[in-house]
Amino acid sequence: MECGNICALTLRLILLVLLVYGMVLSGMVVNSCQFISAIQPPPSEAAHGVGLTTFEDQAGNCVSHNSFVIDNYNGMEIAAKVCGFVAPLLGSVSVLLIIMECFKPGGCLGTGKCLPVIFLMAASVCQGLTFLLFRSDLFCSNKDIEFCKMG
Repeated sequence: MECGNICALTLRLILLVLLVYGMVLSGMVVNSCQFISAIQPPPSEAAHGVGLTTFEDQAGNCVSHNSFVIDNYNGMEIAAKVCGFVAPLLGSVSVLLIIMECFKPGGCLGTGKCLPVIFLMAASVCQGLTFLLFRSDLFCSNKDIEFCKMG
């Protein structure tokens, strides 16, 4: 086996491990109510957690977004929530394509190396768009909340 082939295979395996790790973390973020911390203005400066589908109530329990929250979604919350689900999905498709490509030297179904990269780029963009939750009027900039920070 040539050195170039060994290096390529090693880098693919490293990429595969990183992708699976990223998908696990993405799944944890979707279900977490600590994605961001909403900080109340002084004097209290108390913080409560907000997630893509849940939030932390005053008792500290993680509860799903209720109808009031859902009815007051704007584009930021919707985009963050949708992208929070789409990013791991696109990552999963990329992992499957990379695994299939590793087992078939000529590429799988004619996808070659281009299609997994396109899915990975789309997953990265979606992952980044989840941070639109920081621009949310509902969770991060209203009379009860001064600012948000990473949870």
